[in-house]
Amino acid sequence: MPYITGFERDGMVKATRDNVIEILQTRFEVVPKELSASLAQIADK
Repeated sequence: MPYITGFERDGMVKATRDNVIEILQTRFEVVPKELSASLAQIADK
């Protein structure tokens, strides 16, 4: 298992959040700003 730095992990979390928003936009076309903001606030624990 390769070592993943904190910076890499943070980048993967941000990319995952961006992908979720992109999928929602593809499926529903419009994603409310409130939902996008809520997704951005989710903390990875």
